[in-house]
Amino acid sequence: MTKYLRKPSAFRNPPGSGEFRKPPASFRDSASVRQPSLRPAGPSRGRRLAALLLCLALLAVGAGAALLLGGVSREAAAEAPAEDTAGSGMTDASGAGGGDAGGLADLSGLTAQSALLLSLDSGEVLGEKAASEPMDPAGLTAVMAAWTALGLLDGENPSVTLPKSLFERVLLQGAATAGFLPGEEATVSDLLGGALLLSGAEAALGLAQAAAGSEDGLTAAMNQEAARLGMAGTNFTNVTGWADPEQTATAEDLGRFLSAAWDEEGFRQVFCARSVLAGPTNRHPEGLRLANPVYSLAGQEPEGVSLLGAKAGAAPADGGSGPDAGEEGSGLWQGYFLGVAEAGGQRLLLVLLGVPGDSRSGALAVQEAMAVYTACAEAL
Repeated sequence: MTKYLRKPSAFRNPPGSGEFRKPPASFRDSASVRQPSLRPAGPSRGRRLAALLLCLALLAVGAGAALLLGGVSREAAAEAPAEDTAGSGMTDASGAGGGDAGGLADLSGLTAQSALLLSLDSGEVLGEKAASEPMDPAGLTAVMAAWTALGLLDGENPSVTLPKSLFERVLLQGAATAGFLPGEEATVSDLLGGALLLSGAEAALGLAQAAAGSEDGLTAAMNQEAARLGMAGTNFTNVTGWADPEQTATAEDLGRFLSAAWDEEGFRQVFCARSVLAGPTNRHPEGLRLANPVYSLAGQEPEGVSLLGAKAGAAPADGGSGPDAGEEGSGLWQGYFLGVAEAGGQRLLLVLLGVPGDSRSGALAVQEAMAVYTACAEAL
């Protein structure tokens, strides 16, 4: 089976600096954070794999998408020669490598152009579809921006004023926003929720100013962190997710990133929150509620599935950063999903990129993700 060989997850700050720390204590609504908790051990691993190999589940999603759980036998995987994918930080013992479908779950029937499913507990890649294909990271760029800013700030919680010129640029680009206003004085704690839960462009730009002095500074730091994590197919040119032909990421890289970031409580605390209250600020004296729409789009969780934390949204196929998941619009769009759920007694990380549709394709990405998790819960 393919394994993720995770590098140390602490953000490597400049020499002499401290280790990655939690977000400032002023961050609100920590009670709403859903921390990972595995159910008591069920059937043996061999029995779960046997069930997985015997289970065929056909699930209709969106415009006829399907997830077929079949797989590669453990014996066949063991007989295949081990192969180290150069520069990827992964070893491939199944021969699947960066192919269209590898591991135990066949993801080839998904509508997503690129996908990756892995177990956070074992590090095994359970399934993939064009996982090494460069794609537009869209709003997931803001997630990387938030992670990188947290490391650079090292626990500090400075305030930054969001100027009118920033919003003029965001408006011109048609980028998604979290709800902050021109002239608002927001702390890093305030901006984290806007970037992580809503991919708010103004929040990401504010974090760039606070953490690195400029967008260019934070973009450079993001690329340094991507290189440290072994994200060989990733390159950032901005912090907001605004489309750029040179800004790319792969499902494999995003899986590697979240696998490392998940180990950091400070990041996970925000990423897993259903909602947070930013402020109060000068423009929002009663605070600004920032809610992650993924949970409402996922609906009632199926039996055996618990969504721990996720980010989803959509971006225009011809450019632009687009809205967050659930917003309406028209034209050709591509949805994305990055998250972790407990299913079948395992914490499963899933990346979906390039889910086709209109601007509501972010919602389709969430539906497709829940279909994958449901099938895994039934099979594992």
